[in-house]
Amino acid sequence: MIDRGEALVAVVGMRRVIDRSLKYITLEERAKADRLEARIEALAVQLCNGSLSGAEMPSPIDYDSLLTNLTEPPTPEQLEQMIRSIPGEDHDDAAAFLAVAGGVWKYLGSTLPIVVKRNLYGAENLPPSDMMLTKFDFLLQVLDDPLVTFDLMANGALLRMQGTALQACYPSIHDAIASAVATRMVTEEYDPQVCLSYSALTGLPYQDPQVTMALAATDQAQAAKEQAAAQQARSQQPKESRVAQMTGPPSTER
Repeated sequence: MIDRGEALVAVVGMRRVIDRSLKYITLEERAKADRLEARIEALAVQLCNGSLSGAEMPSPIDYDSLLTNLTEPPTPEQLEQMIRSIPGEDHDDAAAFLAVAGGVWKYLGSTLPIVVKRNLYGAENLPPSDMMLTKFDFLLQVLDDPLVTFDLMANGALLRMQGTALQACYPSIHDAIASAVATRMVTEEYDPQVCLSYSALTGLPYQDPQVTMALAATDQAQAAKEQAAAQQARSQQPKESRVAQMTGPPSTER
């Protein structure tokens, strides 16, 4: 079951929290959060039947704005504004949303590349390399919208670090995606490329699920064969013991 707070943050998007553009969680967004699990199941089907087109490259990030926003958490007034209640809404949604969004915020803050140059006049922040920025942008891509994972998997673009970030910040969504994809991979035809993407998602070694099932079936058949042989041996043991007693050497006792 998907955590309510994770579902809300996934639907709203972390970018809107980071740049303070989120005004409130709408009723429509709450309804989308309710349907998130069904959406994941549908995307898993599309991924395995090859009907997803793949994800676009993320748009360039404004590093200075990110640095400012991630190092200066929202004020209590801003948080209150973001989760402003609408009559009739469940107030527990606000607490659930903030708990998850706060965790994702800390994760992003800890992974944001910061380059500091120290000199006689103190410390100076320098722009990080393009490679460092690109790596962070890939993390922000899946943490802003966890369902983009399916599009990335469709063209083999999902990185292992993205799967790790998703599991750390949205554990129930990560597990739901992994379970839905694994089920389709076992029961339906799929692009072999999905196996590699599944490995990146879960962190597990690459293995074709159908091969895994075949090996498991072979192991079960061998275990059943060994068990039947052991049962047969036990059933024959009493008879063999009696025969040995009858044909054994005569007793020397008087």
